[in-house]
Amino acid sequence: MKRLLLILDIDLHVIAAKGEVVKRYYNPCNYFDEIMILSLQNETYPQAIYTLIGDCKLTYAFVGKPSFLKTLGYRDNLITSWLEKGLHHAEKFSPDVIRIYSNGLNGIMGLYLKRKLNLPLICSTHDVEDRCYEQTIKCNPIYTEIGLKVRMMDFVTRHRKQAVLKAVDTNIVVYESVADYVHRMQGKNIQIIYNNVSEDIPVKTSYSLKEKPKILNIGRQTLGIKEPSNIIKAMDHVTAILDIIGEGDCHEMLVNLAKNNNDVRFYPFRPNHELIEAFKEYDLLVYRFLNWEIAKTVIEALLSGIPVIINRKKDFPVKEFENSDFVYLVDDTPQSWANGINELLSDNEKREKLGRTGREYALEFFSPEQMESKHMHVYDNILST
Repeated sequence: MKRLLLILDIDLHVIAAKGEVVKRYYNPCNYFDEIMILSLQNETYPQAIYTLIGDCKLTYAFVGKPSFLKTLGYRDNLITSWLEKGLHHAEKFSPDVIRIYSNGLNGIMGLYLKRKLNLPLICSTHDVEDRCYEQTIKCNPIYTEIGLKVRMMDFVTRHRKQAVLKAVDTNIVVYESVADYVHRMQGKNIQIIYNNVSEDIPVKTSYSLKEKPKILNIGRQTLGIKEPSNIIKAMDHVTAILDIIGEGDCHEMLVNLAKNNNDVRFYPFRPNHELIEAFKEYDLLVYRFLNWEIAKTVIEALLSGIPVIINRKKDFPVKEFENSDFVYLVDDTPQSWANGINELLSDNEKREKLGRTGREYALEFFSPEQMESKHMHVYDNILST
């Protein structure tokens, strides 16, 4: 019987509501017989959790979060009761390995349990956290107003995050830029395993344009992180329909920006299986990001065969995208976006070649089967040593 203790600091109900549910995401290849989820956010769990954990037995416990201010930045002597609560649940479950996603508060709990129970700890890191803070504060006036608090939390907790990454037995990173961050934090045994995505992605078979081409943008709309404002501005010079699916703190700003262009349409988030089903109906996917990432949306779009346009990151490039032939790179200006979109819409051969090349690359490097197998082997290697 193999048992996994999974410490989660995410809102599972939000994940379920957005439809971002990937089969066996937490239990690759049904490797584990039992999983305990130690949740910092949800007292209850959505039914979709059973899709995420596969065929194993589920044990669930809620431990909540200590106050950052009341505990003076999570000082050990002020979070003892919280840590011991997690230890109580873990001892009853008797896991073989601990898994955390990110190295924040759940990392503090994971490191404590690792040391108390003498268990291997695996962490996956999804952001270039030190640079993401700088980018977010610089670009987003909302965060500039609370910048002091953000910087203070980062400063106070950075040594804790570093301690977690240094102690972790295997550091999984979801793209190359994150590996650089983990190196800076002195993490060891780093493995790049890209985001797991859905298995059943319909493949685009026709690249013929409709009377009016259709362009798709999907994503959380957060100023300073990811939002399509420059793409909306570019549409003043493009004859096509742009469908924008997503929500976020700058949604109203984006709607106002597009108020004079009837070809820009907004829709709320839809379940993920509906989104990937819709890929084949569009001629291009456009994705603008300001932080360092390879979004699941981009991976799923590439696997579907839809041609993808993204913007360059000149200051700290996403290494996988630089000098690539599987995505179309543009500078992050409205004119560059318009030029890139128009070039692909006017060249059927180039557009089809980009879509097919993107799918071939994604199948080689991002395929769901390959990522699931890699995750499973991380667990197997840890438990067989």
